[in-house]
Amino acid sequence: MIRSRIFHLIHCCLFISFILSFLVFAGVINFDGKEKPYLDPVESYGLYGAIFLYVLRLLPLLSLPQMLFNFGGLVFFNAFPGKVKLKGSPLLAPFICIRVVTRGDFPKLVSRNITRNMNTCLDVGIDNFIIEVVTDKALNLPKHTRIREVVVPPEYKTKSGALFKSRALQYCWEENVNILSDSDWVVHLDEETLLTENSVRGILNFVFDGQHQFGQGLITYANEDVVNWVTTLADSFRVADDMGKLRFQFYMFHKPLFSWKGSYVVTQVAAEKKVSFDNGLDGSVAEDCYFGIKAYKEGYSFNFIEGEMWEKSPFTLWDYIQQRKRWIQGILLVVHSKELPLYNKIFLAISCYSWVSLPFSTSNLVLAGLCPIPCPYFLDVIVGFIGAVSVYMYIYGAMKSFPLYRYGPLKFCIFIGCTLATLSFNIFVENVAVIWGILVFNSALNDTENQYVYPPFRSYGPFWTGALYVLKLLPLLNLPKVIFTFLGLVCYNAFSGKVKLKGSPLDVPLICIRIATRGYFPMLVERNVTRNINTCIDTGLENFRIEIVTEKALNLQISRVREIVVPPQYKTKSGALFKARALQYCLEDEVNTLDDSDWIVHLDEETLLTEDSVRGIINFVLDGRNQFGQGVITYANEEIVNWFTTLADTYRVAEDLGKLRFQHNVFHKPLFGWKGSFMVSKVEAEKKVSYDNGIDGSVTEDTYFAVKACSYKYSFGFIEGEMWEKSPFTLWDFLQQRKRWIRGFILTVHSKNIPIKNKIFIGIFCYSWMLLPLSIGNIFLASVFPLPIPKFLNIIFCIMSAVEMYMFIFGVLKSFPINKFGPIKVAIFAFGAVATIPITMIVDVVAVIWAMLEKKCTFYIVNKDVKTA
Repeated sequence: MIRSRIFHLIHCCLFISFILSFLVFAGVINFDGKEKPYLDPVESYGLYGAIFLYVLRLLPLLSLPQMLFNFGGLVFFNAFPGKVKLKGSPLLAPFICIRVVTRGDFPKLVSRNITRNMNTCLDVGIDNFIIEVVTDKALNLPKHTRIREVVVPPEYKTKSGALFKSRALQYCWEENVNILSDSDWVVHLDEETLLTENSVRGILNFVFDGQHQFGQGLITYANEDVVNWVTTLADSFRVADDMGKLRFQFYMFHKPLFSWKGSYVVTQVAAEKKVSFDNGLDGSVAEDCYFGIKAYKEGYSFNFIEGEMWEKSPFTLWDYIQQRKRWIQGILLVVHSKELPLYNKIFLAISCYSWVSLPFSTSNLVLAGLCPIPCPYFLDVIVGFIGAVSVYMYIYGAMKSFPLYRYGPLKFCIFIGCTLATLSFNIFVENVAVIWGILVFNSALNDTENQYVYPPFRSYGPFWTGALYVLKLLPLLNLPKVIFTFLGLVCYNAFSGKVKLKGSPLDVPLICIRIATRGYFPMLVERNVTRNINTCIDTGLENFRIEIVTEKALNLQISRVREIVVPPQYKTKSGALFKARALQYCLEDEVNTLDDSDWIVHLDEETLLTEDSVRGIINFVLDGRNQFGQGVITYANEEIVNWFTTLADTYRVAEDLGKLRFQHNVFHKPLFGWKGSFMVSKVEAEKKVSYDNGIDGSVTEDTYFAVKACSYKYSFGFIEGEMWEKSPFTLWDFLQQRKRWIRGFILTVHSKNIPIKNKIFIGIFCYSWMLLPLSIGNIFLASVFPLPIPKFLNIIFCIMSAVEMYMFIFGVLKSFPINKFGPIKVAIFAFGAVATIPITMIVDVVAVIWAMLEKKCTFYIVNKDVKTA
């Protein structure tokens, strides 16, 4: 006992030392204090290349849960236990049936092994047992009171159509076949499995304990004659997996979180009969895995059994690959089975997908050197830990399979070295098995009856199944925006009353209301400027002026108004165009007359101030904690020219009071960008950020400016009060407006001048918009090509759809107050807004396709002059 504990202590020190050494060797732990040179991945590989490399770099994290379990099992429990001691008399043990399942292809092997196993049981002192051989072909075993041969009839079918080993095991429970009582126990073995005295004593102790209905122990593969040294050394990993992950999950949680194996399985008869092996095709390929998860679902308890059994590794490389391929296919069927709740197979699913994605994870070995990318230090440590534990498991498996006392130090070291040498082979074989297992299913799987509901990759093929699942998951790109909108509408007053001043308007610094226009609609500008001046004066604001920035002279004769005509020959340093060029012109030294402490309120030519919005701006300026601010704009005010576009724009009202407000109030950053009107900025900050941002910052200059300001660490706030604007007067204008936004978002997201960390949310939002045509395809494909997806995903999709639909309803409630229009009209407006959703989606799809196909950047001017409409 003391000796085993010393070995365990040495092993723990070696294990931890190996992990630290691995991290040093991998460059994660650096003793020279030198910082790695920074590499901009977007600039070096492009946005798509950078995203692809980061996804690959993160894939190994799928292995983290099982590596933590392996680490816990190998460290917290004795990794070199001694001889198992009996905790009761073998004569008092309940009846034990040792069940061996075989196809009957190797009768001599079966006969030889059952004789050895029977003698082992007798040597330990067990008397109350039987060995039951379940076979597809008659073996004609010698008659013996302790041996029973059960031949499965070829015509036998289970109720669910179970196949292979699960069919044979289920046959044993038929009433005319079963001879066991519910209190008996079954020990499941493969035809090549050999009992050891330690494993028999461990089984007896497990049965005597009686607290758990299912148990499993360690299997080793390097015993007696080794037929294939490569596969045997490669299987040393499985030895460590048993002593690590398997032992930890059973000792700590008593649940098969990561499943279990199909041999060295000990079950109580009553529990096994209730769980059953009649589980259709899903439970036929990896019947042990399915059975374990199903038993977990039924609430049964599991435990680890001390003592090891012996098996053989595959004799050929072909058998080795076939074995791995079957496991992958079987576990995929289990993970995707509708009969098993996600809760019970979440860890198995993570483990399965870490295996399925192995080809991509393996590519990091090459790409990490060829295409280095900067990663957070903690991520490097985690990935290094995963790699170190994985490699050490081969070392430990070799130490456990080839004990030092049996082989001596020289052979012991040679075995460990050879085990590590099989690593590259094992990685290659696992990759081949994964690819083969996903792309090619055994033809035997096709021998099922038509009433079985096939898994999607059998119905549509692996490639199209993957494509359909990608389409199915695309709407999740919109999830962050939906979450922000939901929280903004719930956590803050969605129907706030009149804005109250928090200080005197006389104390406000100079406010410049800047209106950018091309000069196409001079009457609209003159009319709105006059109204906005009167609104400011009525609110009590005195220290303000209005600047009109125009490409064509308007010649307005209004007090407090300064007209700035942008010369046709004016060019910015970076070649900014359109509105960005005009706004940058105002910041030129020879044009600008504002002090750094002054403030600018940016409006479009059709934007109308309200007294609430002016008071909100005054409060924002007096507060002074944020350099940039924005508020809500509504579109259903006074005369409505186009009811369709106005009702469609109620969605934007909800976005302002949801997503925009939440991002500014909580994070004080324009995570999803912002609009080009109702923008309030401090002169000093606006000059530093600048609108001179080339073509990338010219189409949606507002979004680019906001994201750039965020990269400068300026702070943003939400401004209470609303301003009024008009929705586009025609569907053509509506389409052109959306097309320009999409085009501008794409340019902003792909700009190399803005760090990716500052545009990650707007990037996700942009791609959710760009992929809208594919996402909408789900509406049709879901009925034509149904796919099973986890229930929680269905819930998420439903919540997202509900929030998106409610945004139209909320926008109507905000734009058409009940106290003004009455409940009947508001209900009609709400119904009308929801009814516009299909047409709005079609317009957005057309706009997306048009924006991505159009090569030339344009800035379409929408007519919003009611008098000329």
